[in-house]
Amino acid sequence: MSESELRGCVIDLVDAARAQVPAGITPEEAVRRFGLRIRLGDLPDGKDGVYIKDSKTIVISQVVTSKERRNFTCYHEFVHHLVRQEDELYSYLHETYSGPGKFEGVIELLCNIGAAELIIPRRKVRALIEAEGFTLAHLPRLCSDRDVSAPAALIQLVQCAPHRCYGVVCEEGVPPTSIPTGQQALMPKPSKPSLYILYAAWSPSAKYSIARYTILPGDHLLAQSYRDRCLISGEERIPFRSGNEWRVPCETMYFRGKGYGVFNAIPPPNPDQPRLL
Repeated sequence: MSESELRGCVIDLVDAARAQVPAGITPEEAVRRFGLRIRLGDLPDGKDGVYIKDSKTIVISQVVTSKERRNFTCYHEFVHHLVRQEDELYSYLHETYSGPGKFEGVIELLCNIGAAELIIPRRKVRALIEAEGFTLAHLPRLCSDRDVSAPAALIQLVQCAPHRCYGVVCEEGVPPTSIPTGQQALMPKPSKPSLYILYAAWSPSAKYSIARYTILPGDHLLAQSYRDRCLISGEERIPFRSGNEWRVPCETMYFRGKGYGVFNAIPPPNPDQPRLL
């Protein structure tokens, strides 16, 4: 099963779950309808939330105070529940992604995609891209409803991209030290507040992944747009933890207290260009 097919499986699970709850209710109300309990708790550094299968409980870190981040975390852990309920899918993921950090990486990506779909359905994002093209500048419009999580909108923008691209959400602070097993040697030791990657996403056709908690250098366009509180277009390297100097056209911007970036490994198509049938 390809990664694109796995994404489709998770979207199907999410669509089926969404059909069982009325529109307009909060994430907490929605997941409780599936017999889950929600509580705040003290979680390890770097953990916004956790799903406890045996007690069917979602624990959200008490340090997460942002409403949009709490909503995203709630739905992210709910998708963990949906995937765990599918024994065949969960076993496939364990068997196929058995290397160090691989299972954690793919399950976190799939749960982010599922959470984004619950917050802002892809049909809305695709309609905007088809009408006006692909650009990071769509982000504020996608978040015109204040309860829409901007990270969810960024993930959906990248998920619906008609080309190969990468997207990141960054925030400033000391990056958490709890990182996936097998990656500790690659992670620089944080000693002071820095701009770092909080969430990452890549389009279904992308070949590589971007590691969470990667620190952005001060001269990166993402850091510049964060400092200047603006949108910047230019050419910049994709922020792989390896430091690979793959420079591509990109857009970066500051929005709602975080930095956002999209990196176009292949240029997005022009929406005015006639399509071949």
